[in-house]
Amino acid sequence: MIDQLCQNYPTEAKAEFRMPLVWTSRVVPSSFPAGSGTWVIKEASKSHKASVASTAQRFDGQPIFFLEQIANAEVPMYRAKVASFDLLQKFLQVANEQKLTELQEIIQGKHLLKQVCRDPFTNIFGVSGESGKALVEAFDAFNNETDPRKKEQYSKLYKLLLVINSFDLQLMSTAVKGVTK
Repeated sequence: MIDQLCQNYPTEAKAEFRMPLVWTSRVVPSSFPAGSGTWVIKEASKSHKASVASTAQRFDGQPIFFLEQIANAEVPMYRAKVASFDLLQKFLQVANEQKLTELQEIIQGKHLLKQVCRDPFTNIFGVSGESGKALVEAFDAFNNETDPRKKEQYSKLYKLLLVINSFDLQLMSTAVKGVTK
């Protein structure tokens, strides 16, 4: 679904999440392609931990994607944060055969044994995951926002929510057809 979203709806896929998704990752910085223009890769040194940041930034100036080595981990572990489906898809391409493990970590929302994003839907849209209610809540958030920058961000998120809702309806339709047969 992430691949389809990024391919068919590239503008919506770049919409910045209300809060980034955070998880523990085993993807190492050396897996990222150097010189691609998408990633800034820093190897570990005495002065800083190994990290990877996206060149694309959030409204607050932070990178949309950030991966940083976790200190004192016996096995190399990293904390990953992402705030758009576009960069999540690019990260999953880098993760390659670890893609499903990474997706599971994101969905479970576990980071260093703490629940960070218990409901990824809420982190992305800032509303509950109940389908009908989410559309109304997201529309209200968009409609009631007075800050023009936030209103533009909420507009993009609302369009993204509509696209994801259509994917959900397609899946439901396919499941119902399968059950009725």
